[in-house]
Amino acid sequence: MEKNNKKMLFVAIIGLIIGTLIKLLGHKTLGDLFLSLSTLLWLYIIIPLVYKFVNRNQKT
Repeated sequence: MEKNNKKMLFVAIIGLIIGTLIKLLGHKTLGDLFLSLSTLLWLYIIIPLVYKFVNRNQKT
């Protein structure tokens, strides 16, 4: 995994934790914002990995 992806993965995990805590404190809109941004980061990281995995299996 690239160094940049590791940083984004760390930011996505922190965003999930912060979004969950904010939502539990009662700020629904702000918590949803953090959760949605971290979900977008997860998708940005996971989709290329799945694409590489599928292409690697098709070559064999």
